[in-house]
Amino acid sequence: MGSTTRFTSPQCADQGETTVYNAVIKDEDGVAISGALLNTLTLTLQTVQNQTIINSRSTVSVLNTGGGTVDGSGNFAMEFSPADNAIIDNTLRQESHEALFEWTYASGTRTGRHQVHFIVRNLATAFDINANGLTTLGAMKRYLNIADTSQDVVILNLINAVSDLFEELTGRAFLEATYTDDIFDPTGIPELLLTKPVSGELRALPVTVFTSIAIAGSVLGSADFQVNTKFGIVMMLNQVFFGVRGDVKVTWTGGYILQGAAVTPPQRALPINIEQAAKELIALKYRIETKQLGPGLVSISAAGESVSLTDDGIPKSVEQVLKQYTVAV
Repeated sequence: MGSTTRFTSPQCADQGETTVYNAVIKDEDGVAISGALLNTLTLTLQTVQNQTIINSRSTVSVLNTGGGTVDGSGNFAMEFSPADNAIIDNTLRQESHEALFEWTYASGTRTGRHQVHFIVRNLATAFDINANGLTTLGAMKRYLNIADTSQDVVILNLINAVSDLFEELTGRAFLEATYTDDIFDPTGIPELLLTKPVSGELRALPVTVFTSIAIAGSVLGSADFQVNTKFGIVMMLNQVFFGVRGDVKVTWTGGYILQGAAVTPPQRALPINIEQAAKELIALKYRIETKQLGPGLVSISAAGESVSLTDDGIPKSVEQVLKQYTVAV
């Protein structure tokens, strides 16, 4: 029978950084297990992508050894060394790692396990902002009131991470892209969601240019359908989307132009509230990364005001903005 452990430490680390994870090890009744009552406590540390073992940490003991300590009240601390926070694939801007802790107690008759996922940022390789970046390095440095280049790598990584997170949470891309012969499956109903291509990749909204749609090679006339450009929904007027898998092909352009760049109609500038929300979350993560704030916060004080955070550590004001741009599932 297993027990659970709640880890309260940061979920991000820099390459070669020393980090500490903290937990309280409890049994199935929620009672802390003293270190003296544990028979074993092991760690397996590996990459998420291909399960490559990191720093020879394959089922190694961390019961008051190997960087792990457990006291008489079940308080567990695990120090990950610079070698633990190594980048295995140096082509990645950041690498996902997972730490699996497993333990036995009650003379080995009972077991527990807990898996922790975290990100290690690549500091050894020079990168730039990804194509989906929702703000620029210069704009973010002005927002943070940073003049020199000492924090550029940290800020670049945070811009990329937050931009990816916004897409993940809303189910859409934001910056302009053109999709040629984008393939969709027939839905059997009059509606087709442009955010649901066969590829499963995210698509940018709103629709700014709708070029063509074809079913089984037959191009539809403009009188046959309407397009909801805000939500990316194509609505047939006199029939349903029929055919076999991959029969529907659409060519279109969607998304916004980054704030500060030239915008030519029908292009549209990225809404200010999206860029501001991205800057707010990047700034919060920057303060945590640079140890100005600790992890596990439920609220922070900013400009004399209290800012509430979600369980995922996102300001609730940012969450409300993202809800406005979340696509239908």
